[in-house]
Amino acid sequence: MKHLHSLALSNICDKYFTETLFDMASQSRLKSLSLSLANEHQSLANFSEALCRFKALEKLHLSKILYAKINQPIFLGFIVESNLKSLSLENINFSDQQFKTFLEKINESKNLREIKLQAIYLDTDFKLGLMNGFMAGNKKLAKITLSSNMLNNLEILS
Repeated sequence: MKHLHSLALSNICDKYFTETLFDMASQSRLKSLSLSLANEHQSLANFSEALCRFKALEKLHLSKILYAKINQPIFLGFIVESNLKSLSLENINFSDQQFKTFLEKINESKNLREIKLQAIYLDTDFKLGLMNGFMAGNKKLAKITLSSNMLNNLEILS
C-alpha cells in the first residue's frame, strides 16, 4: 500500500474503521481518498485525528459522515493547514453554526481550489445567506459545485 496514490472505500461498516485509517495513514502517500460509510450513525472516534495523518492528501471525498460525531476543530484545522486542493462532501448534515464555521475555515485554507457540496442541504435562509456571501467573497476557489442541495431559488447565483 506504500505506493498507492488513490483509494476509494464505500459502504464502510467496520467498527474499527478509525484504527484502520490510522494504519493506512502511517504507511501511505495517498493523494486521493474517498470514504463513504454504510451507516451515518457509525462511531467515528478519532476519525479527525486519523485523517490529519495523511500528509500528502490533495483530494478528499467524504460521504455519509455524521459531522456532529467527529472532532470538528481538528477536521477544520486539517482543511486549513493541509495540502488539500479538492474537498467533496456528500450527505453530511450541518447545523447553521457548523456550516458557518465550515465556510469560514474553507476561506482560511491556502491550498484548497475546489469544493463540491452534494446533498448538503441549504435548507434555511441563514445557510443560503452564508453560501451566497461565501461564493461572492471567496477569491481562492477555482471551482464550486453544488448539487442536490434543495436549492429552490437560484438567487444565490446572482
